[in-house]
Amino acid sequence: MKLSAPLSPSEVRAQVAQALPEAVRSHVIIIGSLARDRKDGTDELAEWPQRMWQALQAKFGDQARPLSQRAGTGISALLSSSAELQQALRIANLGLLTSMDVGVSAIQATGRRFQAEVLEPLAAF
Repeated sequence: MKLSAPLSPSEVRAQVAQALPEAVRSHVIIIGSLARDRKDGTDELAEWPQRMWQALQAKFGDQARPLSQRAGTGISALLSSSAELQQALRIANLGLLTSMDVGVSAIQATGRRFQAEVLEPLAAF
């Protein structure tokens, strides 16, 4: 019986990331970025709603407003699903947040912060 070589951490991350739905991957990236920014002492979150609004207008024109108003549906679904939240946490800890070993409560708090400080102001444009 031939033993296969163990996968490197980057290979594990790539395989796990491919198995995730696109929506979960994007939320993991957002939450991971926020957690890293906070750890590094940078916090550009206040600028995100305006930047996102400008990007929506540039890309979608007249559809920007309805899109901005429903922008939080995916992250809300992630935060309300224990299974998806656990999956997102696992991916974050294998990739973006490897050195931080973030727990569920930190991911939930960061997601709620993103909703309050980015998505709610974005919906008001």
